[in-house]
Amino acid sequence: MQRILIVGSPGAGKSSFARRLAEITGLPLYHIDNLYWNENREHISRPELVERLNPILNSEKWIIDGNYSATFSYRIDFATAVILLDIDFDTCREGIVARVGVARTDIPFVEAEVPADLIEVAQRFETQTLPKMLKIINNHPRVKFIHLHSREDANNYLQNLKRRIKNG
Repeated sequence: MQRILIVGSPGAGKSSFARRLAEITGLPLYHIDNLYWNENREHISRPELVERLNPILNSEKWIIDGNYSATFSYRIDFATAVILLDIDFDTCREGIVARVGVARTDIPFVEAEVPADLIEVAQRFETQTLPKMLKIINNHPRVKFIHLHSREDANNYLQNLKRRIKNG
């Protein structure tokens, strides 16, 4: 696994998981929120995002965390693996609420209040976004697919990976 996409609902813990995965593997990490959003909370267009993504996607090694459904089909064409954090809505909502007022390295601004739009996206993730993502993933059989269903699964995966790398 040299080119890894980390996807899941808002609040699922994609960025935290991706940071830990990057520490373990030594792969360079890119947060799609940093590519998509400006500090003033305005975002760029899809073509501009693809332009920013292209040099990363065409490099040999990377981890990219973030959904952005509009570019998922494009990004998966370059990936060797997709890790899906399929976390329940209540946990995701807690994750969204917990980041209010916290400066983060994965997004260029601090949320001053709970973003209602992210809560809505998280609510719809299981019924609307997830089926579309799974269909795209299933259409890419050469891409290794890792489906994690809880934060505990995610932690266990990372611990096991760390052990495997350490033991050669």
